[in-house]
Amino acid sequence: GCKRGEVSQPSWSDARLLGYHRRMKRVVFLLVVVAACSPSGRNQGDQPCTAGQQQCYGNQLQTCQNGVFTTEMDCPNACDDALGCVLCVPGTGTCSGNVSHACDANGMGYTDVTCDAVEGVTCGSAGVCEGDCAPQTLGQSYIGCEYYATVTGNIVGNEFDFAVALANTSSTPATVTIDGGALGSAMIANVAANTLLVQKLPWQQQLKLCNDSPTPEAPCSTPLTSVDVPGGGYHIRSTEPITVYQFNSLEYTVGNGDYSYTNDASLLEPTNVWRSNFYAASWAGIAGAYPSEVAITAAQPGTNVTITSTAATDPSSSVPAIAAGTPTTKTLGAGEVLELTSGAGDFTGTNVTSDLPIQVISGHVCTDVPTGIAACDHVEESMFAVDTLSETYIVNAPQVTSLPNGKVEVIRIIATAPNTTITYNPPQAGALTGLANAGDYLEIDNNAAER
Repeated sequence: GCKRGEVSQPSWSDARLLGYHRRMKRVVFLLVVVAACSPSGRNQGDQPCTAGQQQCYGNQLQTCQNGVFTTEMDCPNACDDALGCVLCVPGTGTCSGNVSHACDANGMGYTDVTCDAVEGVTCGSAGVCEGDCAPQTLGQSYIGCEYYATVTGNIVGNEFDFAVALANTSSTPATVTIDGGALGSAMIANVAANTLLVQKLPWQQQLKLCNDSPTPEAPCSTPLTSVDVPGGGYHIRSTEPITVYQFNSLEYTVGNGDYSYTNDASLLEPTNVWRSNFYAASWAGIAGAYPSEVAITAAQPGTNVTITSTAATDPSSSVPAIAAGTPTTKTLGAGEVLELTSGAGDFTGTNVTSDLPIQVISGHVCTDVPTGIAACDHVEESMFAVDTLSETYIVNAPQVTSLPNGKVEVIRIIATAPNTTITYNPPQAGALTGLANAGDYLEIDNNAAER
């Protein structure tokens, strides 16, 4: 790959014929020249490198010194221009049927990834998944091709619907396959290009917890206790990247003026951005009526989940009691949902970790915010993992046109590391500025009665 007139590396027999002094000068000269020419045809002789720049010459890691590339070390396994010496080169792998044994993005190991034909993904010639829904194509955002929608406990009547909103912003129609949950067989939904489709789904009654049709003033007839439901999550797979929201419930009113009173929605994260360390945000349970709740969903079999709860859980026949502050581990299967409830406690600050990526949705069956302000409402939200969080946030209360003077605003800030310091702009009179432990939280409101 070198240009005419450049010198190639001498053989050992050639070097032996040179005098010691001449040989050393010749070898130094050759090292400089050869460092400027790589097997891929690179030539730094005409384009000097800059300090700190690096490249690979075969399995040699070279860095720029005095304007030319010089070999720094021989990599024992592989070399990547950006990462240096690695175990393997990202973007490479081997196929075993539809399973890619692919090099991780950091080049330090391999991950087995199923190239799902339902998502239009195949295992390509480079040994990695290929297609619009391949992990390396999707990147890291809330736009993806595989999701799990999870019903969370709600006292809303069964005449209202659980639903997902599927948004396809691509120029290609998306075929969406939904299975699991309360479906007896797979459901196919076709979402046209640049279109939103709202798909109603049957309630997963075990996860809904309350199967009466009560009002917020009339608690459910059965206790709302923790449940473990194998296959309880709705498995959603698309042939094109989509965004997904779940609605619990979808409607505010149906029929002849029936009102749900208690409904909420949550953005879902695709499985390719799921993580393994979360802190829950919730609200205190209303003993004997409506509990605080956390729903944990696994995407892979044999997922070990450890919960260090801030509240004692409500046990059931499928879920033993978990004591506050005692780490408890549970193994979940693909699509399995562990939904924890606490009628007497508050799951805010509960730490959920796992050895494989999971989804955590936390909230409340039906609560008052602030406490004692009627009437209660369902609360749920997907939790972002610790390694996706930031240190700076802007809080902006939504405007409610029918209430020009607004309502009481409540903000909770949860620490994910010990000795967390908080500053405010503008300053907040009386607000705490430090949290001692991970999972500790502070609360700010505007100290006004409801208006």
